[in-house]
Amino acid sequence: MRTNNRLKEFRKHAERLYDDMLKEQGVVSAELLKNKITGQAVIPTHLLQMGERERERLAVRSKEIDSTSTYRSSRYYQSYIREFLDSKGKTDIAFSDITEEFGREYKVYIKRYKNFGASQTNHCLCWLNRLMYLAIDHEIIRANPLEELEYEKKLPSKRMHISKAELKQLLELKLPAYVTLFGKGRKKRVVPLQKRLVSIMRLYLAEHKLDLPGREKRHLFYNNRGAKLSNSGIAHIITLYANDVRVKHPGLLPDKISPHSFRHSKAMHLLQAGVNLVYIRDILGHASIKTTEIYARAYSKQKRDALEKAYANITPERTERGEWETKPHIKNWLKQFTRK
Repeated sequence: MRTNNRLKEFRKHAERLYDDMLKEQGVVSAELLKNKITGQAVIPTHLLQMGERERERLAVRSKEIDSTSTYRSSRYYQSYIREFLDSKGKTDIAFSDITEEFGREYKVYIKRYKNFGASQTNHCLCWLNRLMYLAIDHEIIRANPLEELEYEKKLPSKRMHISKAELKQLLELKLPAYVTLFGKGRKKRVVPLQKRLVSIMRLYLAEHKLDLPGREKRHLFYNNRGAKLSNSGIAHIITLYANDVRVKHPGLLPDKISPHSFRHSKAMHLLQAGVNLVYIRDILGHASIKTTEIYARAYSKQKRDALEKAYANITPERTERGEWETKPHIKNWLKQFTRK
């Protein structure tokens, strides 16, 4: 009876906290409610706090991959956000208070007071968006208000002239289908498409009438409002299908699956198929081959674990001591083969 009364009191307390948080922040997640009840902010709810937590993770990661470039760069990106908040008289800002206007003001700040070019400005915006998506992953906020914030456009490179003979050779080449992708920091890479995927994309274009004249600039993948499909929208679709699969085939999928899971899986499949790490690096868009080597180490560990599992009991257990262990003169004779 006493236990039931305590549970009722705890439930009332939780409901009261939920109502208060909903009035203050306008959004409540399980993670935020847990932090409020326990009195411990396990997951940061403010921008700079999240940045410091991410830098701690990057510090550990840099040692694992033997590359500190991302960790060192994050120090500067974090300091720029801190300086911008100082200029506004703030020590930090809650994710729930960040708006698109905040992002535009920060972009103007780093361009005006830091005199950054397009590349540096985009790196700063990438770090800011990285922290926003971490907040989404931890259910601190539901969507990224900075998603439509435009990156700076780089000046087009000077066009190089080619000879008529070179042009003729290029025109005679039968190039495979490919797609141009822009990753972190607006890094550009060209990824070839498999024939099966090309066939699927042609059917998709025809079904949605995107192959008709005048529709070249429409978004390839769009939501129900006709706008481009956002990162969170893609993650939501994957989650729906993953949940459906888990119901039909329990245990088939891991507990957590995201768009990035497909990227990791494809890299492992290419490695298992014997594709050179250099090509995998180019497809993934890694700046350094050392980053791609993580997949090679993971694959090696898989093979090693499989071998150890298969041959765990191949060595028989000895019940009696061998003859060489009971006779000193044999042991002394064997030791001479180990001397350097």
